[in-house]
Amino acid sequence: MPNELAIALHLPLHTESGHRNLRGVLRYVEEHPNIRLMDFCFSKEEPSIPKDAPPWTGQVQGVVLEVGFDPGIVQWIQRGGVPAANAAGDLMDSPIVSVYPDVKSLVRTGIEHLIGLGFRDFAYIGFANAHSSRHRRKAFVSELKKWKCEQHVVEVRRRFWLEEIEPFEISRFDPSIVKLVQTATKPLAIFALNDFIAIRLCRLALELGFRVPQDVGVLGVGDTVLTRISSPPISTIQTPVESIGYEAARLVHRMIEGRRLARKNLPVFGEKLIARASTVGDHRTTHADIQQALDVIRHRACEGATIADIAADLHMSVRTLETQFAAEVGHPIGEELRRVRLARAEELLANTDLSLTRVAALVGCNDSAYLTRLFRRRFHQTPSEYRKQKSVRK
Repeated sequence: MPNELAIALHLPLHTESGHRNLRGVLRYVEEHPNIRLMDFCFSKEEPSIPKDAPPWTGQVQGVVLEVGFDPGIVQWIQRGGVPAANAAGDLMDSPIVSVYPDVKSLVRTGIEHLIGLGFRDFAYIGFANAHSSRHRRKAFVSELKKWKCEQHVVEVRRRFWLEEIEPFEISRFDPSIVKLVQTATKPLAIFALNDFIAIRLCRLALELGFRVPQDVGVLGVGDTVLTRISSPPISTIQTPVESIGYEAARLVHRMIEGRRLARKNLPVFGEKLIARASTVGDHRTTHADIQQALDVIRHRACEGATIADIAADLHMSVRTLETQFAAEVGHPIGEELRRVRLARAEELLANTDLSLTRVAALVGCNDSAYLTRLFRRRFHQTPSEYRKQKSVRK
């Protein structure tokens, strides 16, 4: 294949974020068949940084990573000698191109949720040695100043909450966290850096004799599977990780081609609040369910997800989902699936030269004939006519 490019992947495939980033990269590569991926991913705790060059050195033209900050990590990446983009925010203060959730928007979404539930005393808990935590903490402090709420910040270095959930021991918590939960004015809302911290903070509050969320409400970030099976289930902010992986691949591609980037750091919007028992209690609201359904559709419609798939993700029956969705949104859930697929098809037809068969596959349609029928019904023209019209306007 002419002008074939090789891009290395260095992603943590033992984590959900690693897999979501990978899906975004794959989506970009599907749109650019001349790109070949090389696997240098890791499947356990991030490997120590050796003194020699990265393993992909001399084999690729660029690399997409998802790594945290460690001493020497930036120099190690640079020794690879190729353009690199980190699909995370921990290196945003370094020379490495970074793609990450928009911090201000993410924090605002969480604070507005908690304020709306009546919380007025807040705490942020994160890592003292993580750049992404520092930026999120600054946004947290700034946002709460607008609301004139009481706020506390605790950032610790011990990362025990990244280990297995069991065994659970209060003695393993940093004393400053235990003291905060015990002495802060109630009800207290805790905004955690990630879901793993949030899960353990819920356990801590319960072990200390407090009710969740009546005394202590806890909000995580990431919407990992564990938030759904935790007791209580954890409210969380779902971040646009797949879009981050896509953008990281796009930026690496641009750098390989010698094109100048408008900015070194790229914040990506698209966060979504998932309300669960750790902030709203046991009452399950239709609104929260449908907001989650819309988010699942946005992420999985083009993968061919069916209504049954979405219902299974939400632990609902298909009939209940269809009824509640139509009542809340104003149109059937099937129509929403078609809307998202058509929007993506429009984008691909206008901006790529992919065949109609390929476009149909990338938007979750069984075949090009079905996509053509959807296009005629929606736009009163065929996909080919639509593409030609867009080409003329350019």
